Amino acid sequence: MSINGDGCGVRALGIDPGVVRLGYALIDKGQDGDFALLESGVVALPQKPDEKFGDYRRRVSMYWWDEFPQMYARLLPDTIASETLPAKGSGNFINPATEAIKAAITVMQISAYSAGCPPWTEIASSTVKKAVVGMASKPPKPGSKKRVKVSKVDMRNAVQRVFPELKDRVWEKDLMADEIDAIGIALTALGYKAPKMNKIASPHV
Repeated sequence: MSINGDGCGVRALGIDPGVVRLGYALIDKGQDGDFALLESGVVALPQKPDEKFGDYRRRVSMYWWDEFPQMYARLLPDTIASETLPAKGSGNFINPATEAIKAAITVMQISAYSAGCPPWTEIASSTVKKAVVGMASKPPKPGSKKRVKVSKVDMRNAVQRVFPELKDRVWEKDLMADEIDAIGIALTALGYKAPKMNKIASPHV
């Protein structure tokens, strides 16, 4: 489907933050309430074997400073949303990969504002899971008070219910979750809610 349509609906660009793999998805919500997946994919920027972390972080940041305005100009979303990143790692330790991802997202947000892109919303992963999946497919063990987490398979199945054309899609194992999560983020930004049959009063997230 062409991404240069009539502009009758509302388009959301969902971003699943990453540096080794960044998932993105452009979804249109039509005036009839139907959702159309216009484009989705993964951008991979792995660290080179002999590349120092500081150099890698700068390379990723500069890539998105140049690339994101072009991505926006091509996709023309009405709203942009990404998954909220954790404040820090375990204890006072900040994971280097998380630091690089935060740097990349910050650069993307600044370049977006500089290019006049629409406001950027950050959405918690638990909010995305609740909106798109509703509840985990696997029930909790009898007598257990622990919540059952929504799995990657749950998210994939939920997204495929919205976009049946993805059922024939074959992902490489390490790319599926990033692209699916980006689709889920865009759906959430557009106000999608999982069917009531998939929900319970206290969703397992």
